[in-house]
Amino acid sequence: MRWALVATLMSGIWDTGLRYQSYEDCIRLGVRASYLASQEHGKNFYDIDPETREDYHSVFKCIPSK
Repeated sequence: MRWALVATLMSGIWDTGLRYQSYEDCIRLGVRASYLASQEHGKNFYDIDPETREDYHSVFKCIPSK
């Protein structure tokens, strides 16, 4: 089953278009990829402070894709 990364925005969802083979890959790789895509090159998702990282992480969910 493929998993899709979605952003939950104001009680809705927005499909990021990112698809992964497993839930774990979706969470681990997808959230990191979405962060890196929105930041300047060289920024590492795991270098930001844990509280900010958790805030960012909570915006994204992984759901089974069709």
